[in-house]
Amino acid sequence: MKESTVIRRTSRSLRGAPGRLVGMLACAALAAVPQTTFGQPLPKKPAAPVSPGHEAQRGAATSGENEGDRAAASLPLKLELAPSTFTVERGHAWFVTLPPEWAQFSSNVDDFDKSRLRLTEDGVPLGPANATHAEIREEGRGAYSHWLTALYFSTSDNTDPRKNGRAYVVEIPASEE
Repeated sequence: MKESTVIRRTSRSLRGAPGRLVGMLACAALAAVPQTTFGQPLPKKPAAPVSPGHEAQRGAATSGENEGDRAAASLPLKLELAPSTFTVERGHAWFVTLPPEWAQFSSNVDDFDKSRLRLTEDGVPLGPANATHAEIREEGRGAYSHWLTALYFSTSDNTDPRKNGRAYVVEIPASEE
């Protein structure tokens, strides 16, 4: 069965479900299929590089962690995102790949609101967090979603984050504050 057939059948069978659930399930279905388009592998996007000011967080490692044990990252995590890593997604949405160890703290099909990731623009918190991807694309205005190693986000004024000169920082705090 083709990937598009699976997604179409899934969305048809869930027509009565709330929009948020349908969007999350569609994202999960896309994440579950092999990363190919028409039989061709998709190029891997590099994880967002760490700015020179945050060398201690290279690869999202934090104090108290072994260099060889990055899979079990400890909190807090903090990363300044490089504008050159931002990719246009659709509408007002932008996309950036986070380091692999951030996925364990992300929202997923079992827990849509799991992520406690905070995104700031020039030090000002953006939100709402854990927004649907449709909300980010259509409304923007700072909405964002941390889904596995992906960060889908919009700027506060829906401008191009590669050109607006603002600094974007993501952080997962050690505890809910």
